[in-house]
Amino acid sequence: MHAMLKILLIEDNAGDAELFSEMVGNCQGNCSLEVADRLTAGMKLLDEDRFDAVFLDLGLPDSAGIDTLRTLQEHTADVPVIVLTGLADGELASSAIAMGAQDYLIKGNIEGGVLYRSVLYSIERKRNEVSIRERKELSDALNRLDNLIHSTLDLDAILSRVVGGAARAIGVEAAVIGLLQNDFYIIKSVHNMDESLVGRFVQSREMQGIYHASLVRDVVSFSDAGNDGRLNRDMVASSGIRSMMVAPFISRGMVLGAISFYSLSRPFLFRDVHLDFARKLSFSISTALENARLYEALRRSDSLSRARFAQLQAVYATAPVGLCFVDTDLRYVHINERLAELNGRLPDQHLGRTVGEVLPAELADLVVPYYRTVLDTGKAVENVELKAIRGTAAGDERHWLNSYYPVTDPDGRIMGVNAVVQEITARKKMEEEIRHLANHDALTGLPNRRLFLELITLELAQARRHGSKMTVFFLDLDRFKNINDTLGHEAGDELLKQVADGLRSTVRSSDTVARIGGDEFNIIVADVTRAEDAADVARKIVEYFGRNFLIAGQELHITASLGISVFPDDSEEVESLLRFADIAMYHAKEKGGNNCQFYNPDINTRSLERIRLENLLRASVERDELVVHYQPLVDIATNRMVCAEALVRWEHPAMGRIEPAQFIPLAEESGFITSIDEWVLRTVCGQLNRWRRAGLPAFRVTVNISARFFENSALVPTIARILQETNVPPQYLDLEITESLAMSNVERAAARLKELAGMGIHISIDDFGTGYSSLNYLKRLPIERLKIDRSFVKDITTDPDDRTIISAVTAMAHNMKMKVIAEGVETEDQLAFLKSAGCDEMQGFLISRPLPAGEFADILLRAA
Repeated sequence: MHAMLKILLIEDNAGDAELFSEMVGNCQGNCSLEVADRLTAGMKLLDEDRFDAVFLDLGLPDSAGIDTLRTLQEHTADVPVIVLTGLADGELASSAIAMGAQDYLIKGNIEGGVLYRSVLYSIERKRNEVSIRERKELSDALNRLDNLIHSTLDLDAILSRVVGGAARAIGVEAAVIGLLQNDFYIIKSVHNMDESLVGRFVQSREMQGIYHASLVRDVVSFSDAGNDGRLNRDMVASSGIRSMMVAPFISRGMVLGAISFYSLSRPFLFRDVHLDFARKLSFSISTALENARLYEALRRSDSLSRARFAQLQAVYATAPVGLCFVDTDLRYVHINERLAELNGRLPDQHLGRTVGEVLPAELADLVVPYYRTVLDTGKAVENVELKAIRGTAAGDERHWLNSYYPVTDPDGRIMGVNAVVQEITARKKMEEEIRHLANHDALTGLPNRRLFLELITLELAQARRHGSKMTVFFLDLDRFKNINDTLGHEAGDELLKQVADGLRSTVRSSDTVARIGGDEFNIIVADVTRAEDAADVARKIVEYFGRNFLIAGQELHITASLGISVFPDDSEEVESLLRFADIAMYHAKEKGGNNCQFYNPDINTRSLERIRLENLLRASVERDELVVHYQPLVDIATNRMVCAEALVRWEHPAMGRIEPAQFIPLAEESGFITSIDEWVLRTVCGQLNRWRRAGLPAFRVTVNISARFFENSALVPTIARILQETNVPPQYLDLEITESLAMSNVERAAARLKELAGMGIHISIDDFGTGYSSLNYLKRLPIERLKIDRSFVKDITTDPDDRTIISAVTAMAHNMKMKVIAEGVETEDQLAFLKSAGCDEMQGFLISRPLPAGEFADILLRAA
């Protein structure tokens, strides 16, 4: 179960915002939404509150185009942004992804599940990006500060150089460095803090974080200082300090002082990465403090005695980085053990010899020019990254971060060079791992969408140069949501990993497989001479899905739908190729899934028509274009009407009647079906109330409930509210769900149906016989009626199998105290068999076609 996600939508079109709000309502109850109609208003909300994700329209009244995203990211860098585009905005969407948007969604083609999944993936990717960036920035800052610390032995210079840079690295406004002298905390360096505040708060012993840090000998943090019992709340309140962190300087078991970080304008959450940074920095400062004190003692000495030399060696020995001093001939005069170790030699093997004599040739060629530059110019050269692959003692690739500083005598003449050497091989490996994580899917290890867009751009350029063809696959698993719903997300993740491994092994080694989100994969099949070559790869992929997958201890048969677009036949642009492959994939799904379809313009025309129809459908409720017709159900034994089924119809003013087979699947795919379901329920209950007030006979009306509405957590309260608002007793409402829906998650279905039945609502199973019901499961549901699917009724006069099935279902239902309804009854012969088989009720054209409310009222009047 995911925590509640807070979403900000920046969209000026009220209609789009309302549709988006409906989609958020379908996010499994896990999303809340705030809307801003201007970019400035959205940025103000981001200043005032925390949001998990931002959905951004790039065409706003106060900002348009890619600059809108740039402005938002400059204002708020750490919140994931998902761009909303139109069909013609492909290039803009790609530019947005390249600029740092986490995803893009096409308006009019969004539904709750896609939106929720996009938010979760975007948050995960953004958190990874922020974490990666923050770790690298803090690592780089620590290296810079280390070089500053160890570039001098002047105590005051060390402290003044470090305090401001450390505060900026953490991301807080202020920092203070203080040292303990005779049990008093003496402020040595302050960054961006009022002196009176330093005097009142920082130097107050009962308030000093240094006191607590000294007790535990480690970094301590107070993210909510005003409510932290370790601090004096009154003094915190008067100081204006919101959060603070303290890192003690410890040497030889003694606390020398501390660096304190302060957030003044807002609470600041000090995370592990900040504590680790402060811990490493305090260690470096502690070492530098000890070295500086030793150096000061040496400076006061009159001669370079043996004792002084030993102490100088101690300074070098205790440094955490490699240090050396070379004279103007580049001969080693001093070197510490750390640098000798890095060079793969003993310290004595360096002294008196030149850099070129000690180091392998490749490494010497890298470093000598920097020594020469410092000697020639008298200026320091800092933070030079070097890499050697051969010639090192270890024999493998190693990386260093070096800095070189001139050393002068009292007259200002250059005596030599101090070098600070850090091996950063481990850091470089970590950065490589971080780059891999930033460009690859964490679950499957495949390239993610960002890397895929880079790779397809490169492949496209190569195909243009060589005049070859390139194909793009869009693959989507069929009914993957059912796996997640029935077996859980862990099982879904395991299936995705197996599919990823299978796709890698099925395609050619030169092809690229990427997971772009959820159960969607893209594949680049490059360097082909004919489109048929890509068809061979597609055939192998379809054959691969012919096997069974062992998931959560169960063997599952999984299929996939593939769409293919071809460069340059279909398009020469990346965005168009991806969109065309997507369109072709949906065409494959429309054909039942488990197949592959190449893109052609006719598919695109149908896809555009489908989107146009979807937009018209969304407006149909507001424009009163939907109507409800009523088809009577009669008791077979008495021929009396006992019920009516409510059937929705769409009467478009320009297109005429649009059949349910055209718009119901479209409504289900887009998520708009829940709005239609609620509208039908409200319309039916309102009509029932009007008929009752008119004195017509009371009777039940059956309403079909879609899978999306049934799985919505708002189902039961919505129905209860409609019944209360229309003043309809619940016993006059009969809800129908399909057999496959009831069996998809029996535990959940049973709980929800029992809740509805407990209200007095009747429950029926529709399309019985087309699914895979288990009697053991069926008896656990509060079902009163089974409706036999019309496919069995159609041929009962000629097909003995259908007659056997109907007789068996009727007998079974009666044994379980259920009634049986036959739908699609059109002939007297069908009726005669149903009556002999003991079927209870029927509906169909033999009795009546579905009628508008006015005509159906006439039937009620005749029955009165």
